[in-house]
Order: sequence, then structure tokens, then C-alpha cells
Amino acid sequence: MATALNIIERSLRSIGVLAQGETASAETANDALTSLNDVLAGIANEGLTAYQTVLDTLTTDASISYDWGENGTPDLSSVRPVKVHSATCGLSGIDYPVDLITEGEYQSIADKTVTGDVVQSVWINYTYPNVTIYTYPIVNGATVKFSSQKAITAFAGLTTTVALPMGYERMLRYALAVELMPEYGVQNPQVFAMAIESKADLKRTNYKPIVTRTSLPFGRSNAIQRIEEG
Repeated sequence: MATALNIIERSLRSIGVLAQGETASAETANDALTSLNDVLAGIANEGLTAYQTVLDTLTTDASISYDWGENGTPDLSSVRPVKVHSATCGLSGIDYPVDLITEGEYQSIADKTVTGDVVQSVWINYTYPNVTIYTYPIVNGATVKFSSQKAITAFAGLTTTVALPMGYERMLRYALAVELMPEYGVQNPQVFAMAIESKADLKRTNYKPIVTRTSLPFGRSNAIQRIEEG
């Protein structure tokens, strides 16, 4: 895991502002933090959002569903998740795996009011602005932990710690280095090239083709056409 300060100091070393082993002054670091948050805003506009993995904990109260986000007074108050990867339910010091099920699987449960000691499955409905969590069975006082992917909109401070997917820290390091070069009168074509390369690598990784079906004559009613996402 990295902090905003880790990324900032690596960026400053990349353009020769800091020597190996040297640390940034408070003034320099805070100025660079503003630039780092500008970089995050910029890449979001490109459709390339930086993500972090976060662990959130919900204490159940025998409700069927729970509100998760920052809008209003949610049951689980934290940044709205982009995608939940896994969940566990704690009982007597042991964390039991919780199945992440689909809407169809949840709707197929005949009696959704069954109670129990451990949450066995959850359906995450990605409503907006908050998501909705549906648990089965209904459990009172359970501790359910969710590991999820969340977009980083800004670093709150220099010591903010984030767990970034592979490649994102490198991309932010070089993107910030390019952002800072004019401020320090630095021209470094190699750093600029590495910034372009690291961003392109992530865009290739995140690329998902759009698949559409078109009706064609002569019996070919389900021809599949791939359109590149741009």
C-alpha cells in the first residue's frame, strides 16, 4: 500500500527535484498534493479512474436491506463502492465466507424473512447515489465485512493510505511527474514517455469491447458485431 506522500516523493525523484533518500519539505509536499489531486481529476475526465481496495464493516440489525454510501443517513456510511469483490460474516471470532449472489438468485429465495446466526449470502444492488445490500438470512448483530473497489476522487492528506490495483501507482507517479515538470523548469522526455506508456498500459487492461447483435437477411439473425470502446 502507498500513501500520497510516497507517490509525491517518487515523482519528485523521477524529475530530479529530490535526491535518492531525500524527503520533501512540508511546503513542497502540500503543493504537490494539490497537483496530485488535479491529476486524479484529469484522468477521471479521460475515462480512466484510479481505484483503491477498501474494507468496510456493516453491523446488521435484523433488517432485510441496508443503505451503503454517503447520501443521507446510510446504514453503512462510506464512499459508494464501484464493485464489491468479497464478503465475510463474523461469529465467535471466526469469519465465514459470504456468497455474493445475483438479483435473480436473491429473488428465487422463497422466504426472505428467515432468520439465522450468520449471513450466508448478499445481493448488492448498485443503485445510485447509494447502493443497497440485501442479506440472507436475516441476522441481528452480525459483523459483515465487505472488500470493495472504490474510485479515488482525491487524496484527503499526505498520509492517506490506499491499496491500488497493479499499475495504478506507477501511472500516478509518472503522471504527477509530468504535471510538476513545468513548475520546476524540468524537461525530461523519458519521464514523459513513461507517463504515456503507463497510462496506455492501463487503458489496454481496462478495455472492454461492446458486443451488439444485429439482424441480417438470409437467416443470419444473430450476427455479433464488436465495437471498440473509445
